[in-house]
Amino acid sequence: METKIEEKPLGTVTSPSPPQTGTVTTIPPTSPVAQPPAVASLQANQPKPVGDGPKATSISQPGVTGKTPFSAAVVSATGRKSPLVSQLAARTKSTLDIVSPWARVLLHGEIDSLKTTTAHKFGSPEQTRTILTRGEDQMWPVVKDGYKFVKVDNGKEFSEALSYCDQIWPDWAKHPEPVLIIDDITRGKDFVVAESKFYEKDGVVKEYQDARKVYGEALAEFDSIFTLANKKPIHIILVATSKVSQGKISLEETVVPDLPQGIGNFIMSDYSYIFFLNKKKPPESRMLTSMDKEAVTEYDEKQKKDVTYQRYYFARHKIPSDLANKGYIKLYEPADLKAIWNKIKSARGGGK
Repeated sequence: METKIEEKPLGTVTSPSPPQTGTVTTIPPTSPVAQPPAVASLQANQPKPVGDGPKATSISQPGVTGKTPFSAAVVSATGRKSPLVSQLAARTKSTLDIVSPWARVLLHGEIDSLKTTTAHKFGSPEQTRTILTRGEDQMWPVVKDGYKFVKVDNGKEFSEALSYCDQIWPDWAKHPEPVLIIDDITRGKDFVVAESKFYEKDGVVKEYQDARKVYGEALAEFDSIFTLANKKPIHIILVATSKVSQGKISLEETVVPDLPQGIGNFIMSDYSYIFFLNKKKPPESRMLTSMDKEAVTEYDEKQKKDVTYQRYYFARHKIPSDLANKGYIKLYEPADLKAIWNKIKSARGGGK
């Protein structure tokens, strides 16, 4: 049979169908389909083009409202007035304005390396207060000087003492240069970690079984209390014992403050003055101010021979770049923290 095909005017839609004999049915142009109210409202509110340019197309989806074109969002973001702009503009400074009025110092070393004595000689007994985390005999080197201290025995007491030291000693806080010493932060860390093992749920005290969760909670607590303490107008000196951190690949080790990695990184990133007290040296040249190293030879049981490796000692300080590496502050200085701090302060004026 011969197939008859009808001609259709432009714009006519043909319904697809499987090949067959007969006449192809012509579908007349359809009328606009009524849109749901939400969609009709969205389409009615689309921005109209200006002038005779091409009309912008947009895609509307049922249930999606408030969709801003990307270009309009950029214009809105760059054109808006932030309420913080005037405050940030008022706080703009020059490096010439920096005077570093408050010391943030971390002292670390082995037992009997003069850590407590060096820390307390920074200030007078009248201007110094100590948060003591160990036994009172820790204060024996300065027992005759009359330094005032508060002994803490757990993580909660440690956190409260550090956060509210100016309320514990309100008269001390009024001193022009109050000095707060934590002796020592290694034990304080132990307190906070122990406290972070437990939490309360539905009125029942439970214990975290995952050590990562425990240290995560401890780090959050350190972040909270030190963020508050570091904003106070006081000098802060932390005393820590040292530990040896061994490299997993290279034959080397580093002597660093005895703190967990996360907590240690947090504190050391905020404290620009970290000094190591080397007990092998006399007090006149005991304080290491920058990284140093030495070759160490020891017998290795596995290899059955002597092995030589590098031992690094972690220390650092910051002074203007024009004075760095020029001997203004020596690699080893006397165990006199106050003298070192006076040098650092005078460095702003070119070392005069």
